[in-house]
Amino acid sequence: MSHWINYFIVTILAFPTSQYLINFAIALTGRTLDLSTTRYVTPTLKLELNPIAKRVGWRWFILLNIVICIIFAFWFNTSLMLFVMGILAAAHNLNQSLIVDITRDSKEPEIFKELVKKANSKILCLSQISYDMAIGIVGAIIICLVGLDISKPIFWIGLALISYSFTVGLLSASNH
Repeated sequence: MSHWINYFIVTILAFPTSQYLINFAIALTGRTLDLSTTRYVTPTLKLELNPIAKRVGWRWFILLNIVICIIFAFWFNTSLMLFVMGILAAAHNLNQSLIVDITRDSKEPEIFKELVKKANSKILCLSQISYDMAIGIVGAIIICLVGLDISKPIFWIGLALISYSFTVGLLSASNH
């Protein structure tokens, strides 16, 4: 255990400040994209899939994401992974925003709500899961092509795709 503590301390002390700031900016950009689009879609977090975000609220969730960025910024590849996951989450949020905007701004939201109720929930769930699986499969293909070489940024992009796919698929399935 002390070996890992020594390694971490040496990593912190020997790490170039400029690279850390670049990594932090990369990670923070990805998380900011996700959080800002989440805020647009669900300002009250009522529609948020992440149970942690729902439980702790905006202030603590933003703080938690900053802490995650601070920690992950010690390594370029993990910063890149957060960035990719943030872009994917932001795209997902913006995709869902159309439905939210229609119900929020429609003069007749009850008609839209009735249409949603008539939709087959199994088909909706299957549609979301198949989309998430497709992203995960692309990530798995990337990792298979590059191998388990964690020093390569493309490995971490593949891992980000798999992680995003698994997380959103799991959270989507648990909310249907």
